[in-house]
Parts: sequence; C-alpha cells; structure tokens
Amino acid sequence: MPRVTINEMNRTGDGAEQFPSIKLDTGEFCRMLLPEDDAWCEWVHEIRAPQIDEAGLAVMEVKHRRDKSTYNDYSFRFIARRICLGNPAVLDDQGVDGANCPACASALRGTRDMRPTRRFAVPVIRITTKNIRSTEPRNPVGAEILIWKLTAKMYDKLLDVVPQIRDLLELAPDAEFHWRRADVVIKCEDGGWQRMEFQPPMRPAYGANKALADLIKGLWGEHANRPAGEQLRDACGRAPDRAYMSQEVADAEAAWRKATDAGTAAMPDPVGEAAMGGAGQQDLDAGLENLLDSTTPAAAAASPNGPNAGPVDEMDPFAAEAAKHPGGLDEFGPRDSNGHPAQPAAEAPASDGDLFAETSSAAQPAPEPATVGAPPASPAAPQASSFDDIMNGL
Repeated sequence: MPRVTINEMNRTGDGAEQFPSIKLDTGEFCRMLLPEDDAWCEWVHEIRAPQIDEAGLAVMEVKHRRDKSTYNDYSFRFIARRICLGNPAVLDDQGVDGANCPACASALRGTRDMRPTRRFAVPVIRITTKNIRSTEPRNPVGAEILIWKLTAKMYDKLLDVVPQIRDLLELAPDAEFHWRRADVVIKCEDGGWQRMEFQPPMRPAYGANKALADLIKGLWGEHANRPAGEQLRDACGRAPDRAYMSQEVADAEAAWRKATDAGTAAMPDPVGEAAMGGAGQQDLDAGLENLLDSTTPAAAAASPNGPNAGPVDEMDPFAAEAAKHPGGLDEFGPRDSNGHPAQPAAEAPASDGDLFAETSSAAQPAPEPATVGAPPASPAAPQASSFDDIMNGL
C-alpha cells in the first residue's frame, strides 16, 4: 500500500458514517418501495482530470457508447465529488456561481466538465427477491433500507414513472399521488458504470403479503434504521470545504494544461540535446561541412602518404605502419619485378564455342504478392391495507 499524506484529501468518508446504497451487477433487478415523497438534492462538482503519463502526455483510450460504437477520449482520473459552494438561488437561476465557488469559477474559465450538476439521494426499502433476475418476493420475506443515488438524468427518468403508476392503479389525474402506492423496478444494464433502466412499475408487494407488510412496518418504524439527513447529503457529494476544493480545482486545471499543451511541446533530439528544428538542423549542417572538408581532394593531396591515406599521427606508434597499408585490395594483387602492382592484361574476346563465355546470373522474377481472402405482466393482487394503514399502528 503506498503512503498517503495525512490530510483531508485522503479522508475515507466525510461527515457521518456512510449509509449503504444500491449497487447492482449487470442484469440484476431491484424492486423497491419509496416510503417518502421527498429526496435530498445538492449541486455537485464532479472534479476529474486527464491522466498524464511519465512523458508528460495525456493518456488516450477507446471508449464505448451504449450503441456499441467507439470513440477516442482522454483517460480520466477521479479527484473528488464535492458539493458546490455556490448560492443555491444563483445556481438554480444560472447553473453556476463563480463569485462564491472556486469550482464554478474554474468552469467559467473554460475547464472541461467543471460545471455543477444536481444529484439526488432517496431512502428506499429494497425487497428481497428469489434471485437477482427476479422481481418476485422471496419466501421467507426480506427487506432492507438503502440509499438510492440518482444523477439528474436518472431523476428525470424517475419522474417519467409517475404516469405509469397512475395508469397501473387507475388513479384520476387530479388524485393525490404518493410513491409508496407502488413498487419501482430498475434493471442494471452495466454494473461497471451502474447504468440503470426503469422497468414497468408494479403493485406494492406488501399489499398481497402480510408477512412482508409486518416486516416493512417494523423496519421503517424504527427511526434508527433510516438514513439521517447528513448521510443523505454525503451520498450526493463530499462536504463543501473551500480550502480543499481550491486544491482539487488547481490539480485538475494543471492536468488540463498539460493535456492541452502536449501537442505543441518541442520533441527532443534523439541523437543530441538540441531540439528538433532550426537550431538542430544548423548544427547538423555544420557537422556535415566539417566532415566533407576533411575528405576533399586538396586535403587528401596534402597527406604525405598518398591520396588515400589520412594524416599520420606522430604520437601513434602504429600510425606509420598503417600508412603503408592504406586499405583496399591492391596490396594483395600481383606485382612486377620492381615490386609495383602489375598492370592487368588485356581481356581476350569471348569465343563462340565457350559455353561459359556469355554466362551471367539471370535475374530471378520477383514472386507475385500473395492474395489475402478477403417480465410477464403481474397478476392483479388482492386488495389489502394501504401503506398508511400499516403504519397507523406505530
């Protein structure tokens, strides 16, 4: 486990003890009762930044849309989900309050994804079902109180369930509506991202099962079992703190600057310290000129050992011997009586009868490139006491 600094940035949880929340696996159903009509709501900043590698470049990755198509985007690291410090009235009116919140001010400076969004927390009673892919209550009955965390998008989808419940219960348009009159059902489409899809609502399970009704009465009737307001707030985001929010925002902005400037940074010279560009090219040209100057005919003629030999280093004990053998194959050829290389004899014309006179290695044809082949409807439950009648005995 790596070391961490002892400060608020590494707190395991803000405020009160965290209350259990709904977390589903892919394909899992959740049937739940909303005992209250209220939800806790907070404006929240999801502070995140692009991953930066050791070379100082932003890390990219292939991401998948819900329709299975893909696209390239930054690989993000999560920094904090912090409750906005802005004035709620200003946030409701303008959606951002740069005068009171450092994160909102950063959003106004153009930092991506820094604008606050609303998040919701709702206490629910989840009914234990026969298995994770079933909505039928288990026998013996079971239930637990959890917090349901909703994004603004999920909250809007929850409101779309209201007319479905009215149709299910045949409620008049002007009839009073309460969420506890029906069970809300969701299915997890992606456990990694906790993407949920709403299923058709169902008549309340407690209405047809007395044992379940008694269990829910005792469970919700004990106030110690319910999440406190502070726990609902913490389910939306971390408690607001101006000092630490400023640090988190500065961290995110620094990462975004690196990601933005990565494409304009000078690339290092792989064979030197000069940057690839005008200065590096001038140094390279000068080096080539010096190299060519040392091998010009004038320089070679000035060598005391002949045109093919370089200057002899008097301090090198092997230099004189090496000058006698300037290289090449001439020194191993035939010599005349005076020790000088013999002149080659005139080449005789080829004879028509010589089978090898015109022999030459015929070029082999290049090989041709290889080709490459190309849920059933719920039956009407018997009429039973309402949730209010169940709770009257408390």
